Amino acid sequence: MKNDKKITMGGVCSPEEYVYLLTKPFQIDGSLKYAKISLITVLLSGIAAYHLLIINGHGNPDAVCEGLVSYTGSDWALACGRWATRYLNGFSLDIIMPGIWISIYMLTVFAIVILLAKMWNIRSKVSMCLISALLAVNPAVIEQSLLQYMFLVWGVSNILSVLVVYLIFRCKSRCLRFILAPILMAIAFGLYQVSVATVCMCFCTTLIIYLLSGEKLKNLAIKIFNFAISSLLAVAVYFAVLICELNRYGIGESGRVQAFSFGEIFSSLSTTIPEAYKTFYNFFADYFFYRKSIYTGLALIIAFFFLVAIVKLIKSKNWPAALAATVLFCLLPAFSNITKIIFPDTEIKNLMQFQNLFVVPFGLSIIESSHIRWKNVKNSGHCLACLAIIALLWGYTASANATYSVYELSYRHINFMTDSILDRIYSMPEYSTEDTIVFAGFIDDTELRNSISAYKFAYGQYDNLAFWTDAGTGLRQSRNNYLLNYFGFNGGFIKGTMHGEYNEAVSSKEFKEMGIFPAQDSIKKFGDMIIVKLSEDPPLFD
Repeated sequence: MKNDKKITMGGVCSPEEYVYLLTKPFQIDGSLKYAKISLITVLLSGIAAYHLLIINGHGNPDAVCEGLVSYTGSDWALACGRWATRYLNGFSLDIIMPGIWISIYMLTVFAIVILLAKMWNIRSKVSMCLISALLAVNPAVIEQSLLQYMFLVWGVSNILSVLVVYLIFRCKSRCLRFILAPILMAIAFGLYQVSVATVCMCFCTTLIIYLLSGEKLKNLAIKIFNFAISSLLAVAVYFAVLICELNRYGIGESGRVQAFSFGEIFSSLSTTIPEAYKTFYNFFADYFFYRKSIYTGLALIIAFFFLVAIVKLIKSKNWPAALAATVLFCLLPAFSNITKIIFPDTEIKNLMQFQNLFVVPFGLSIIESSHIRWKNVKNSGHCLACLAIIALLWGYTASANATYSVYELSYRHINFMTDSILDRIYSMPEYSTEDTIVFAGFIDDTELRNSISAYKFAYGQYDNLAFWTDAGTGLRQSRNNYLLNYFGFNGGFIKGTMHGEYNEAVSSKEFKEMGIFPAQDSIKKFGDMIIVKLSEDPPLFD
């Protein structure tokens, strides 16, 4: 079965041969053993890290607004330039299903690992296992999962980004390189624009590995040209579809899209480039569970074997390749956080840094392919790197469980307080089902955060784990969505005409004299609004 032509020349395949052809894209060295290791690892990692999320299903404030039970943000996503999100989420009829989404996300991680392993010649079973687990459980994925409505979008966007690079480096068909690659890249951008960083990081690391392996610069120049052409075509396709979709649905661009400016990219380079490096460093500088020290050790091991590879290139008088690899290696943080450079006003959060973790399989690939003279040094380096990854995985799994545990604690507290508020409202003689229930301020979980240590190890924490605490999104949308999703109760939307009435009510002397809930005088009726006082200085509408 090493010669595919022999299989197909007879016209009819045996069952064994047919399975071989179907699974060939996932094979490394003609074997499925690596794929099996990766698949089993990502599924077990998903269960170990995200089972509490599957059971409880709590999301962050954005999830409450756009999709805790069903996805409602298609128009907003389009306004933000994510035109493909509507159609991908449409496959599920916009129903949010944490268990299924997490399983599919793990499958996309499995596919990414296989593609990286094939591109970067990773052959160690231990490496495959650890890479699979690390890409499945890390800060980026832990925070991504808190926005379940985007979880499937992130997974598909990531795999498309890596697949584009795979096509450019490993596909022999020009048709696929110049037609399929730009289309896939455009779709990835249409799902989530941060995928531009995933594409760039994957391309840069792959280029370095090919340089270190002695690939001719002429061949790599062709790859760079192909990548540049594919990127330009992808951007053209992306914007063409975006314009058509905006016109089709009659939606205007969001403020963040309107703020995009090519001129600002160049004028902000003096601040955005250092910020990209700082963001890259901070991602690995987490001091909990000794992660900063572990990553420092891992970085030193990778740097040592990288220098060994550079010295080999210099000894073989391949100075151009050595120089190019060194420059690209130093530019990795900029490529990984290129989103900050392209969108200067964007704050780069953990959930936008999945591509940072590519440095780990990249490093293992360099170690495995090293031609260092002393085999014991190579084996020791690989062993130490693997031990470091195991330590990271233990800490990340603990943080994942801490994250979903504290979300459950906070939501339980907020649910209890909200239940008490609704009971009080129902017992009011003047209450009418036509009234709008308004929170003047928001229920918080400060006491829990200060007294329970698990909050220290959790990711994706906001000022309030259920509500955006502003007036525009929090009072008008987040509050009512929360009541609907958790209590089946329609608190009513604060429409534009009511903004002034609300501002006037909470600025009145009568409101100032009210106590803060659970005080007996903390709930009063103002016109058609029943206002619950939760803060002395609640947010106001502009």
